[in-house]
Amino acid sequence: MLFIKSPRGLGLICVALAFATGYYCYLRLDRTGSGSQQKSVEKEAYSSTSHHFQPSSTPNDKSDLEAEVLSTSSSVSPSDILLIVKTGASTAWRRMPMQLITTLSSLPNSVIYSDIQENLSHRIQTVDALSNVSDILRIHDKKAYKIYEDVQTNIHAYREQAELPGDELETGADIKPGWVLDRYKFLPMMEHAQKNYPGFKWTVYIEDDTFVFWTNLLRWLATLSTDDKPFYYGAHSGENNETFAQGGSGIVFSRSLMESVFSGPNIPTLKEYANFTAGACCGDMILGKVLRDHNILVNQGEYGPVSFRPEPPWKTTFEEFNWCKPVFTFHHLHQRDLVQLTMLESKINQNNLGSVSCFLRHIRPYLGII
Repeated sequence: MLFIKSPRGLGLICVALAFATGYYCYLRLDRTGSGSQQKSVEKEAYSSTSHHFQPSSTPNDKSDLEAEVLSTSSSVSPSDILLIVKTGASTAWRRMPMQLITTLSSLPNSVIYSDIQENLSHRIQTVDALSNVSDILRIHDKKAYKIYEDVQTNIHAYREQAELPGDELETGADIKPGWVLDRYKFLPMMEHAQKNYPGFKWTVYIEDDTFVFWTNLLRWLATLSTDDKPFYYGAHSGENNETFAQGGSGIVFSRSLMESVFSGPNIPTLKEYANFTAGACCGDMILGKVLRDHNILVNQGEYGPVSFRPEPPWKTTFEEFNWCKPVFTFHHLHQRDLVQLTMLESKINQNNLGSVSCFLRHIRPYLGII
């Protein structure tokens, strides 16, 4: 007590208080500066993160993406497209989860057709394309009807079918049940899409193991007329009077085609084409037959099968004729392929992504070429 009351003691106390005050201010200043720097870094990092929009099953659900046009001079935006995706009970859970965050994530408007109705997420539900035509299956194709009934009955049964790659056509007794049902989905889903989601400039059809380079496709669609006359585009298959667009490569339908063929009183129905469907191998062939009956042939355009690829990049032929052509799609893809192609598109978003880019970035690294 005597020490504190003495002049010397009071002086030491003042010095200690001054030192403590200065040190406290220093800590506050350093902490504030570090916080500002940290916030600046966080802001920079988050501002470069691209937004992810879940696909919608109705064109009435709007998102910020609709106001964006991919980095092109194109007049076709993602909101001008209705994306139709075909899947099935045997492949949906093996393929669709990755599709939802890759191919489908770039578009605000999509509808997923299957042979069963089920939820893929809390807001994404598949449409059973066969729900209103089961009687036709029962009359014209008892095998297909039995498979469909089995799918509905065993909806909660977990069946792992991990054959790779994709739905490749098999023959004889080993043909996959999914193939038996798939050919019956095409006409019902086209009618359903036009009835429930009309008015889109373009309707794009893909399968659950197809990838689309949207930047390339939208840029190309901007050069075409949507309302000139009915057209559809894709990888040209078949010969003579039996030509059609190969479904797995992706098919693009103009608005005029959807309105003229799948609207009005004379819509082609599965009942009308039941016998032909029962004897056909594939749904895309049946759709080609229907469109030929309406005097509409697949238009190969400038690109055709060169840009709509019916195979994965690791089975694609890279030659002089397609080296600099843009690529629109690949088919029969694994889940890893979807991720790699999405990353490839994000890196080359400003330019036409052609076969040369796919080869140099997706194939060459695995060949040991320097």
